[in-house]
Amino acid sequence: MKKFIALLIFIPLLGCSFTQKRFAIKQCPIRFSGIKFNKVTRSGIDTTIKLKVDNKHNFNVIIEEMELELFVNDVKAGDIRIPKNIIEAETKKKIEVNILIEYKQVKDAAKIILKERRDTVYKITGTVFIDLGAGIVPIPITIKKQFKKKEE
Repeated sequence: MKKFIALLIFIPLLGCSFTQKRFAIKQCPIRFSGIKFNKVTRSGIDTTIKLKVDNKHNFNVIIEEMELELFVNDVKAGDIRIPKNIIEAETKKKIEVNILIEYKQVKDAAKIILKERRDTVYKITGTVFIDLGAGIVPIPITIKKQFKKKEE
C-alpha cells in the first residue's frame, strides 16, 4: 500500500517536471548566425549553414534531430537534416551543416546570390525534436535573416 501511495505522489511530479521543461525549452533560442558559400559546382552551390543555440537553462537540452527547410528570397533552396546535439546547461553551441543548394531548385535565387548581389533574405523553417527524458517533443521553428547588399 505504501508503494502505491508513493507511486501516486511520484508520477504527478514527473509529469510536472516534463511540462515545465517543455515550456522552458521554447525559451531556448536557435538563431541563424550565418551562411558560407564554399564552392560553386555544376549542380549547385555547396553551402554551410551556421546556427547558434543558446541554452540559458540549468539542464542540458538534447536536440534529437532537426528537420528544416532553407528558403532564399521565399524560394525553397533545400532540406536540412541535423542529427543529435546536446547543448549543455547555461552554454551556447554553434551548429554547422553543409547542404547543396541545387540550381534547379533556386534558379532565380541563385542568380540573385551570384550575380545581382541584391539584398537576400534567408529563412529556415521546420521542426526541432527535443528529448525531455520522458519523451520527444516536436517544436516548430522559423528563423529569418536578411543580408544587405555590400555597397561598392
